[in-house]
Amino acid sequence: MAIDKRVDCAATAMDGVGDGATVLISGFGGAGFPNALVAALRERGPRDLTLVVNSATHKYSLTHELIEAGMVRRVVCALLATVDAAELRERTGAPVAIADDCAVLVAPELD
Repeated sequence: MAIDKRVDCAATAMDGVGDGATVLISGFGGAGFPNALVAALRERGPRDLTLVVNSATHKYSLTHELIEAGMVRRVVCALLATVDAAELRERTGAPVAIADDCAVLVAPELD
């Protein structure tokens, strides 16, 4: 039997996302970013998130707003070509490690 997982709004879709969650965000090359969901997540306000994305700072994605809001502890980026380590450092003040075809941002301890 199929399970109906549809919800009436983006905010309801974020109900199960809490502090410490790992969030995978789609999008590639400017296409397919779920910005309505990212905005709803920002409004919900969970902390210590791990984001798994192709690019954390793409100009068409709102993922940078989660980072700037201090909600993100770690970012794992799949494509180095889309990662600007200096920009991530500037936006977060956190160290950025790049190794084995991925970039990982490790945020300092959050209050």
